[in-house]
Amino acid sequence: MRSFIFHSYPYLTQLTKKVFETWEYESVEQTFGIKRLQSHPLLSQWLAGSNNMEADTRKRIHYLSSLLLQNADSWNEDELKYCFISPLVAEAQFTTPQYNLLSKEAWAAA
Repeated sequence: MRSFIFHSYPYLTQLTKKVFETWEYESVEQTFGIKRLQSHPLLSQWLAGSNNMEADTRKRIHYLSSLLLQNADSWNEDELKYCFISPLVAEAQFTTPQYNLLSKEAWAAA
């Protein structure tokens, strides 16, 4: 079991210093005062103002956003990577002759 512990927030009580896997959605909301939004004005404003974004790309980003909202609670790490993160990165078209996204590549000095 991984031992991710919330310890960098001095205002939290001893009760909130627990292993990551033991947190439940409602406890996170209550403890940290956060809630999930179905949409956010800043994202909507950004998407509306992106004049150079093609309509198909905008449509796929909206689809991925709704897919994430529907499944975020039930997806495991791999499902999140394959069903949301990878398609989103593909939309960004990060792979160019000058740059390529690498995952878990071993790096060593020559």
